[in-house]
Amino acid sequence: MSKIIGIDLGTTSARVAVWENGSARIIENSEGYGTTPCYVAINEDGERLVGEAARRYALQDPSNVVYAIKRIIGRTFSDPEIPKLQAHVPYLIVEGPDGNAWVRLQGKDYSPVQISAFILQKMKMTAEAYLGEPVHQAVVTVPAYFSEVQRIATKCAAEIAGLNILRIIAEPTAAALAYGIRSGPSETIAIYDLGGGTFDVSILEIGDGVFEVLSSRGDMMLGGEDLDYLIYKELGDRFLRQTGINLSGNALARLRLKQAAEDVKIQLSFAESARIELPFISRQHGQPVHFNTTLTRAEFEQLISPLIDRSIAVCGLALNDAGYDSRAIERVIFVGGSTRMPIVDRKVSQYFAQKPYGGLRREDAVALGAAIQCGVFSGELKDAVLIDVLPRALGVRILPDQFRVAGKFVNVGDFPNYRNVFHKENRALPQDYFYPIIDSNTSFPTKKIAYLDPVNRNRSRLTFEIFEGTAESVRKCDFIGKLNFITTPNMPPHPEGQLELVLDIDANKNLNASVIERATNRTESVLISGQLDLPDEYDAMKADTLRSTVTDRVEVGAAGARSASPSRTREVADEPPPPPPQTAPEETAPTKPSVFLSYAHEDDAWMLEIYKVLSVLKRAGKIDLWIDKDIRTGEQWEEKIYDAIRKSNTAILLLSLDFLNSDFILNDELPMLMAEHERRQLALWPILVRPCPYELFDNFSRFQMFNPPEKPLSSIAQAEREAEFVRLAKQLSQIT
Repeated sequence: MSKIIGIDLGTTSARVAVWENGSARIIENSEGYGTTPCYVAINEDGERLVGEAARRYALQDPSNVVYAIKRIIGRTFSDPEIPKLQAHVPYLIVEGPDGNAWVRLQGKDYSPVQISAFILQKMKMTAEAYLGEPVHQAVVTVPAYFSEVQRIATKCAAEIAGLNILRIIAEPTAAALAYGIRSGPSETIAIYDLGGGTFDVSILEIGDGVFEVLSSRGDMMLGGEDLDYLIYKELGDRFLRQTGINLSGNALARLRLKQAAEDVKIQLSFAESARIELPFISRQHGQPVHFNTTLTRAEFEQLISPLIDRSIAVCGLALNDAGYDSRAIERVIFVGGSTRMPIVDRKVSQYFAQKPYGGLRREDAVALGAAIQCGVFSGELKDAVLIDVLPRALGVRILPDQFRVAGKFVNVGDFPNYRNVFHKENRALPQDYFYPIIDSNTSFPTKKIAYLDPVNRNRSRLTFEIFEGTAESVRKCDFIGKLNFITTPNMPPHPEGQLELVLDIDANKNLNASVIERATNRTESVLISGQLDLPDEYDAMKADTLRSTVTDRVEVGAAGARSASPSRTREVADEPPPPPPQTAPEETAPTKPSVFLSYAHEDDAWMLEIYKVLSVLKRAGKIDLWIDKDIRTGEQWEEKIYDAIRKSNTAILLLSLDFLNSDFILNDELPMLMAEHERRQLALWPILVRPCPYELFDNFSRFQMFNPPEKPLSSIAQAEREAEFVRLAKQLSQIT
C-alpha cells in the first residue's frame, strides 16, 4: 500500500507531512524547507513556477504572480469580498466562464481550483521525492469555517493534481490531533488558530484517543494577510507624507512594501521596534527615492487591536454554541504563526484567564495532525478517533408557490422567528427564507428529515434547492445543489406531510439528499459530494496541471543558479538557461554559491564541526565560504562583513543562548542579514547547536530550522550528529 500524505494547504504557505515509524514528520521540499510559499507564477516564456521560485519572481513581474488564492476559491465574481481582495493584490481577478472569480496570468485565465492544484502538485512531488514512490492519496486540511462549496473546490483541486482525498479535516481539529495524540484523561480545550488568511476557533473534548469537536466558528477574512495590510497601508501613508509620492500605482513597489510589512510583523513579535529600509523604491525628478522609517510595537498593536478583538468575539460565539463559558476551558492551544504576537497572547490570556499553550511548532501542527489521520487510515495508528461537526446549518429554500411546512417540525434550527412564523401560523415560507434541517455544529455522520406538503397538488415537477449557512435568508447562504422530483398528481394529503426530505451525511461529509413520496414510497436522490461543475474545462485543467513544469527547479539567491529535484518529470538539460536578473552594478550576483557562517565565539567547537562539512565543498571549488569571526580582524571589518553577506547566497546561523545574547550579532550582523533577506531573498539556515529558551530561537523558525527545536546538536549522539552533517552537505550540494 502506497503512503498517504497529509497536506496543510494554507493561505500563505503549505506543508506536507507523513506518518512513518510511529510518528508524524514534516517533509522538506526540493529547496530544503519544510514550508512552501503558496505562490504561483507564469513567466513570460509560459513556464510555471510554484513556491519560493514564484515568490522571488514576484520581484520581477508582480502582476503575473498569484498568492492568497485560498481567499478566492469557491467565490463568485459578484461576491462583495472580491473588490476588497482586488484592491490588495497586484494580479488581476476576472470573471470566469462559470461565473466564479478567476485570475489572469500572462493573458490566460486560471480557475482558483487549478491554481490550488498547482500547489497541491508541488506537495505531491515533494512527498514522492522523499518517499521514493508514487503518492495517490492524501488527507487535506481546510479552515473550520470553509463552506461546502470551498471544500468541494479543494477536493476538485486535489483530483486535478492527481490526488484522491480520503478526508478533509478542519485545521483546528488537525492541530488538536497533533497536540493531543497521547492525551490521557478527558479535558475541554479551545484551539485558537490565527493563520495567514483565516481565523478559526474550535472547542473540543479530548481524552483516551477520542477527539470530539463540540463547536467551530471562524472569520474567513481575518488572518496574517489582514495584519500585513494594515502595516502596508501605514507604511504607504508615511511614504506619501514624506515624499508626496503615491505608491498605489507601482506594482513592484507595492509588492516590496507588502513583503516589508510581513517582515515587520514578525520582527515586532520579539522586538520593541522595527526598522524599515527600502532603497530605490521609487523615482522623483529623475532621481531614486529611498524609504526609511521605524515602526514601534505600540504603534503596530494600536493598528491591529480591532482585528484581534474580532477574533475574541468569534471565540465567544464558539463557546456559546458549545454551551460553555470561557472559565470551563481547561487548556487553550495556539496554532498559526500570527499567534506569536504579544498582543494576541495578552488578549487571549485575559479572555480565557489562562496562559495559552504553544509548545509545539505552531506552523507545523496542522500538517502533523493531518499526517496522524493518515496513520489512522493506513492502520498504523489505532488509538485516535475523530468526531467532527458541520460548521454551518444545511437546509432548503422552499418556494412559496410550491410548499408549506407540515405541522410536524423536525430540527427547525436556532432561529426563533421560524417557530413564530411557521409553527404557530403554519403558513408558507417567504421567498428567500432558509429552512435549516441539520443544525450547525451537528456531529457527523448524521441523517435528518423534514416533512413538507405541496401547495399546488396538481403541480408534478418540484425543485428542492439545498443551501448551507447560518443566516435567515438564502441570499446570505451558499447554494450547494438541487434535487428535482416528479410527484403523483392529485395525491391526497398526509397528516404528517406528503413528502419527506432527507439529508444524509456520511463520515467523509458527503451529502446525499433524498425525497420520498410517502403514499407511494417513490424516491429520488442526488449525491452532493465533491464534484464542481467543470464539464469541459475539467479535463483540460488536469492535462495542463500534470504536464511537466519548472516547479522543482531550485533557484538560489540572486544568482539564479538551478538544480533539478529527483521528482522532476522531464529533462531540461538542453534548455537555455534563464537570463540573469537585472541588478545594479554594485549588486552583481556571485559566480558560484557562497555561504556565510555566523556564530558566537563560545561555539567555536561547533563551528569546527560544521566547517568540516563546508570545507569539503570549498576545496572542491563548489562554494565560497565566509566565516564572520575570520573577517572581524583588521581594518574596516564591518564593511568586509557586509560585503561578504552581500555576496552570499546562503547564511548559516549556529543558534545558541550565547549567539542570541551577542551584542555584535544582534546589533550588527542580524540587521544586515535580515535586510539582505528582504531585499533579495538571501536564504537563512538556522541550526540549533545548544539548548536555549524556546521563545528566543523560535523567532528564527520561519526560516525553517535545519534541525527540530527539540533536538539541538548537543543533545544527540555522535552517530546521529554525523548523519545530520551528511544531510547538511546534501542540501548544500543542491544549490551548487
